[in-house]
Amino acid sequence: MAQDAKLTRRQELGSAWIFRRALKENKKYNTWEDILKDPKYPELGGANGIYPDIDVAWLKNFYKQQKKMLQEFSDVKFSEFNREHGFMEYISNLVMNKFGISKKDNWDPADIWCIKNQKKVISDIEKLIKSGDYSTIEQLNQYLRTLFKDRIVVGVSLKKVSGKEAKYEEVNVSKAEFKDVKHPDYETITMKCDLSLKSADSLSPNNKYSYFVLQGYQDGNKVDFTIEIGAQSGSKYSYTKFEAKSSAAKSSRLGKAEISIVRELFNQYKIPLASKSALDYPQNSTEFMKRQDEFLKKFQIINRNKKIKTGITTDKEFLENMTKYFMNVENGKPVTANNKCIQIDIFAGLASLSDKKRNELGTKIIIASQKKDNDKYGPFGKLY
Repeated sequence: MAQDAKLTRRQELGSAWIFRRALKENKKYNTWEDILKDPKYPELGGANGIYPDIDVAWLKNFYKQQKKMLQEFSDVKFSEFNREHGFMEYISNLVMNKFGISKKDNWDPADIWCIKNQKKVISDIEKLIKSGDYSTIEQLNQYLRTLFKDRIVVGVSLKKVSGKEAKYEEVNVSKAEFKDVKHPDYETITMKCDLSLKSADSLSPNNKYSYFVLQGYQDGNKVDFTIEIGAQSGSKYSYTKFEAKSSAAKSSRLGKAEISIVRELFNQYKIPLASKSALDYPQNSTEFMKRQDEFLKKFQIINRNKKIKTGITTDKEFLENMTKYFMNVENGKPVTANNKCIQIDIFAGLASLSDKKRNELGTKIIIASQKKDNDKYGPFGKLY
């Protein structure tokens, strides 16, 4: 297991431990220091505990999490707080094997499941599935929404708390959420497809990524939403990600939009993306030169749209820089160049849209990144 994954596992298991102490074992902490005084603290931070190298920042994070969870669920008697195995393993296998969803988080990003009577819940879902009445993911989600509202199964997605107090939001719990985006759309303020090899500005600390930035209102406050568009891996060929961030939660990313959903959205606006695989784009300078007219045409479409910043102005600069990317000159390399071709494909599509339609599409991608407003997503609480 990679080091980052090990750390994430410790942090999430630590949250499950703190939920259990607060909601099942009725342990209330009035300060973060009280966690250290808990007789059961060695289970969390001891040498053989869940998180032996825990620091003060994460103790404060766990304290804020338990405080908010007590506010939301103090009267609920959960019996299980499950991060792996148990219900997590069951539901992950169910959505994969029954509904063809290979990665559970593409359906529901819950990191911890808070459950009343896990054995009965699993048994009841199995009976419904075998009855044939729950043959689609939308039908399963409807049942899980009922369990969520009844406080029988509550999945919680965790983000490190960025403010003085933790916040909690319920997502995909009310059927009224599932509608087309008819509320005011966010407004595009910046688009950047960096082709300069320089990366001199603050928006693009490196030019591996491109950015689609929109502005809107959240809880009455003006907020910038940034969609980061770039490779999912820096070492192997991979299709691009669409990952949203919010200026209202600087240390917390909103999440990645499932690429199949993004592809559907682009199709709705009649700008189908050229391919589903990174391997269908040039992987070296020879392949790029064979297709340079195709990508030059896309660059010209982008370059005519003055709202998209590329860092260059001429066809010559474009062809020279892309060649440098592929030949591993300066800060380019073939994997980066391959994904830059995908980004060019995407931004040529964005450049062809009217302002109104671009705002609509960007807003929908941001919502999709949060797993909202789509009946295909499961219900969850977001703790951040």
